Amino acid sequence: MKKTILQIGLLAFCVSTAVFGTQRLGMIETITRSSIVSIVIVCAIVVVLLLGGSFETKAGERGSTPPAQGAGTRWESAALRSTARAPRESAK
Repeated sequence: MKKTILQIGLLAFCVSTAVFGTQRLGMIETITRSSIVSIVIVCAIVVVLLLGGSFETKAGERGSTPPAQGAGTRWESAALRSTARAPRESAK
């Protein structure tokens, strides 16, 4: 996820550099504006993802029911099954 957000920010920087470069601005001003645009876009994406995650969590908490007794993760279930088996007799 971090990599995708970084790549979107880099794309925004490159596109805004091209746009600001066609406006005959100075090099420092072009790079500064492009950096600001990419930082704003990355921050906006992070905020949207955080809000979306919090809404999803709140929606999941409202309608969820408590797990049944003895229900665990599939790893816990596999561990319980492996310990519940009778020990094998060694072949002689």
